[in-house]
Amino acid sequence: MSDETIMQQSVPPSHLNLRPLRVLIIGAGIAGPSVAYWLTRLPPPFKCEITIAERHPTLRDAGQQIDIRGPGIKVMQQMGIDEQVRACAVDEPGVLVLNRKGKKVAFFAAGGIEKKKGGETKKNESKAFSAEWEVMRNDLVNVLYDLTKDREGVKYQFEKEFVAMGYEGHPLGPEKGVKVWFKQDLFNSETYDLVIGADGVGSKVRGWIRGSGEDKDDVFDAVDMAMAFFTIPGKEDDPKEFTWCHLPGRRLIMTRHEKPEYLRVIFAVVGDHPELREAHKNGSVQQQKEAWAKLFEPDRNESWQVARYLDGLFNSTEANDWWAHDLAQVKMKKWSWAERAVLVGDAGYCPTPATGMGTTLAFVGPYILGGEIARACKKVMAEGKWDGNPWSNTILPEALEGYESQLRPLVTEIHSLNIKKFMRLFLPEKAWQIGLFHAMARFIKKTPIDNIPALGKEGKKAWRLPDYSEVFTPEG
Repeated sequence: MSDETIMQQSVPPSHLNLRPLRVLIIGAGIAGPSVAYWLTRLPPPFKCEITIAERHPTLRDAGQQIDIRGPGIKVMQQMGIDEQVRACAVDEPGVLVLNRKGKKVAFFAAGGIEKKKGGETKKNESKAFSAEWEVMRNDLVNVLYDLTKDREGVKYQFEKEFVAMGYEGHPLGPEKGVKVWFKQDLFNSETYDLVIGADGVGSKVRGWIRGSGEDKDDVFDAVDMAMAFFTIPGKEDDPKEFTWCHLPGRRLIMTRHEKPEYLRVIFAVVGDHPELREAHKNGSVQQQKEAWAKLFEPDRNESWQVARYLDGLFNSTEANDWWAHDLAQVKMKKWSWAERAVLVGDAGYCPTPATGMGTTLAFVGPYILGGEIARACKKVMAEGKWDGNPWSNTILPEALEGYESQLRPLVTEIHSLNIKKFMRLFLPEKAWQIGLFHAMARFIKKTPIDNIPALGKEGKKAWRLPDYSEVFTPEG
C-alpha cells in the first residue's frame, strides 16, 4: 500500500477533493521557481495550482557570476539539481589579488585549501574567498526552469507584469482571495489565495505588503557602496581567477573570465558619490556609464587595463548587459501580511551582493516557506482539523508564522554584518593603505591555515537548516 493511500485513508472522504491552493509567484528568477518546486511536494491530498508570472518575454539570459554557499548548497542538493549545476559551474581557481600595475600580490584557492593532516586530506575554508559553487546566473535560472516547467500544477506566463493587488475578504473563502492586476490587462483582475513576491530588490509586490509598519523607502538600508557590472570581449591571456585590483579613493576593479569569449568586469566604489546616486535614480544607461567612467578615467593610463575596460564599456556590444546600483540591504519587520502575500529572496531580505549570500537566501527562504506549509498540512491531517477551509483556518497562518520564525535568525545574522565598516577597510582610501592591505594579504597567504578562523564557519551556536524530509512528499 502506498504512502499516499495510507494518508488518504486518514482523511474524511469529503476532503479528498480539497480545492488546490491558488498560488501566484511573481518572478521567474531563482527564488520563484525554487518555491514552486517545494510547493509541488506537499503531502496529499494537499495540492497547489501555481502560476509563475514573469514580466520579461523570456527567461533573462543576462546576469553575472553568483555564489552558492553553506545551507544553499544543502537545499540545492535536496532539490536534486546538484549535478546539473555542477555541469555548468564556472571553473574559477580562486581569487587573484593584483597591484595597480597588474603584478601578483596573493592568490587564494577556491572553496578552501587542502592540507595533509594525520595522513588525511582536509579541506579548510579559512582562506577561501571564492565559493565552492560558482555559476552564471542565467545557467542557474535555466536549471530551475527545466526542473519546474513540466511539474504537475505549475505553469509559466511570460510578458505578464504585476501592477497591483487587493484583498477580498478574510479569512479565505471558496471564491475569495487576492485580486491581482497585470499591466497587460488592467481592466480585469485574477484571483489567487496566496501571492508570493519573488521579484527582486526592486519588488513591486513589497509595496503592497500592508501592515508591516514600513514606508516604501524605509526598508532600504544603504551600505555606502555602489557597484557596476558589464561584459567586454575576452582575451586568451585574461586571468581565469576572480581578479581584484585596488585603486586609491576606495575603488576596486574585479574581473571574472568564465568563458574564453567574455570577460566580466565589475567596478566598485565606497563612499558618498552623489553623481552616481543621481545617475542610478534618474539617468539613462549611457548617463550611468559616463558617471562611472568619470571615476576611473584618471587611471586610464596609470593602472591595470583601465583603458581597455573603459573602451569596452562604451564600444562593445557585450557591455549592453550593464547593471549598476547603489547597494542596500532590504530589511523588513515582517515578510507577510494577512496570510495572503509573502516575500522570498531579495524582495524580502536582500543582503547585497557584497555579502555573497543573496543566492543562498534565494534557495533557503523558499525551502523553509514550502517546508512550513507542508508541515502545517501534516498537522491538519494528524489533528483532523478539517472544519471550514483548512488553508485559511490553519495552514497558511501557521506556515507563514513558521517561515518568519525559522528564517529570521539567519537573515538577521547576515544583515548584522557591518558591511559599511568592512568595505571601508576592504577598499582603502590612500595608496599607502592599499600597500598595507597587500602586505596583510601576503601574511594571510603564508600563515598556517589553522591559525586563521573561517569566515562564516558553522559553530555550536550556528543557525541550522530545518529538516522537512518527513513532511515533503518524496520524489518519484
